[in-house]
Amino acid sequence: MSTMVRFNVSRGPARNCWLRGKRFGDEVKDYELAGAPSDSVSALRFSGKSCPFLGLSAASWDETVRFWRIDRDECVAIPKAMTKLSSPPLDTSWNEDGTRIYVGDCEGKLLAWDLMTDKVTQVGSHEKGVRSCHLVAGSVTSYLMTTSWDKTVKFWDPRMSSLAASLPLPERSYAADVCHPLAAVACADNTVTVISLENGPVERCRYDLMRSGSISSQVRALAIHKMGQGEDGMAWAVSRTDGWVNFQHLLNRNRDFNLKCHVDLDLIHNVHNAYAVNDLSFQPGSTVLATVGSDGQYQFWDHSTRCRLKRSSLCDQPLTKCAFDAHGDIFAYAVGYDWSMGHEYFDPKVLPQIFLKSMVDPDLPSRQREWGLCEV
Repeated sequence: MSTMVRFNVSRGPARNCWLRGKRFGDEVKDYELAGAPSDSVSALRFSGKSCPFLGLSAASWDETVRFWRIDRDECVAIPKAMTKLSSPPLDTSWNEDGTRIYVGDCEGKLLAWDLMTDKVTQVGSHEKGVRSCHLVAGSVTSYLMTTSWDKTVKFWDPRMSSLAASLPLPERSYAADVCHPLAAVACADNTVTVISLENGPVERCRYDLMRSGSISSQVRALAIHKMGQGEDGMAWAVSRTDGWVNFQHLLNRNRDFNLKCHVDLDLIHNVHNAYAVNDLSFQPGSTVLATVGSDGQYQFWDHSTRCRLKRSSLCDQPLTKCAFDAHGDIFAYAVGYDWSMGHEYFDPKVLPQIFLKSMVDPDLPSRQREWGLCEV
């Protein structure tokens, strides 16, 4: 059953926006959203360019999905609504006009939350949990792509709640992303299945992930990057539990490489401390990649030079999810326990948080000055 909760909150947290002009947060602390969920965030997604407003949705292990409306002019994020589901949601996706949020849950249900009527209806289903949910915006029509632990990827017509196509996967889906005309799905057998969406959907090719760090590491997230026109600039990044990120290119495999991100060297004990890279996201229109990890940090990288541009201060909990808005101006990230250290390190008194960070500063004429020198 779905229930609706309207938030009535003051704009107290917005005071940080004015310390350095029109921006979310300041140089000391990023902007914290009011009305965060009571359990860790499992999905974080901005609305698309075609949406008449800027929205942010967050799915949580407390079996809720929430959304905020973000005012760019006032630099505030206003909690708008929440719906309670029957099982934890794993991923969300906005429709084109921002009137619906699609949700895939642990039980295998694909749901549509109508924000105008507050109705939650079932669009489709898998035999096991829906690991990812993406809106595929084509030149003629739009449809939904879902991947699942049942080793399938399915394509749905949300208007008719009907299945349009289904493809087998070699193993359980752990992560996926869509960038028309391609989709990429990372599976439990350390392979990436690339699907052509333009004349299909049909499986185009399958790649083995490169070995990096621990052999037993598991995939956590996948993000597709596209620079320029055509397929020559198509690539994707896959994050893992051993602190590494694998970069693979669609056409030129000689450009593939591994990037050691959330791994620290303990010089005193001469050991490497590896932390899971829980999520990653490419900034639209740039070569900047954001990663968030179990070490409680977000990091920004220039993947074209394999150089770290910025590393945040430590949070008191791991970072579980992150996302850029469609214009690349705002970066969102979620803080919450990811169970990487076991149940003995879980503190119920430390609640999850969601933050926004401005990526454009009017006082800085170029991104190079904003980031400063590359770290080594």
